Amino acid sequence: MSKEVEPGATGRSGKRGNEVFWTHPTKPGIIIARAISAKIAKLDEARKPHAVAFGSICHLSQRMVKAIRLGFPKNAVGQKGANLFTKINMKNAVAEGIQTDPNTPVSMNKKAPEEFHARIHYDRLLVAQGSLEEPEVTLTIDKETRIATFTQESSIIEGAINEKNDRVYAVIYDTVAESCIIRELRQRGENGVTTILLPERYAPDNLAIYSFATTYRGDVASNSHCLASPTENEE
Repeated sequence: MSKEVEPGATGRSGKRGNEVFWTHPTKPGIIIARAISAKIAKLDEARKPHAVAFGSICHLSQRMVKAIRLGFPKNAVGQKGANLFTKINMKNAVAEGIQTDPNTPVSMNKKAPEEFHARIHYDRLLVAQGSLEEPEVTLTIDKETRIATFTQESSIIEGAINEKNDRVYAVIYDTVAESCIIRELRQRGENGVTTILLPERYAPDNLAIYSFATTYRGDVASNSHCLASPTENEE
């Protein structure tokens, strides 16, 4: 329902909060305000899996925010890391919505997470994307000592988009604790080993681990490479 309001000035139109404003067509100085409907569109069986998958990728973007800021530098049109991360991983079908009980008909009156859960393919997840060459990094994990060892080899490719001083990073994400570590390793032109002692709450079997590189200034990144992923990854 619309209502008449008398603001301090005339000619106002637009949206503020949950109301839309426009000038009364026949009463000078009067502004009409109408509340926007708070009704949420119901999702059908075809759209609910996508909604759950999208929600899971958005949630990951919050949990991995520090890594994503490095791995997805703002692009030429001003898109920021979280948006770029969500866009590419949804495009690559990294997450899918799975019906929790396939024998129960989907109800239009229930929210998507009540009937579907997300399965994330961490081996396909990109935590960085760009035109830079990927670094050469390998990983071993000693489950008894809880030490992750990253071995890096110098990987300068003549004529490719890479420099000796590119920064190389490792990302360790516990898919159950939903906690993320981002650690700078070495520069691209260096050989060496970096060890990271895993926190007690990080279970080695639950880890998704990645490596990627950025330019020294951080304005361009490489695609990330998955070094390890959990076998089961449903939310």
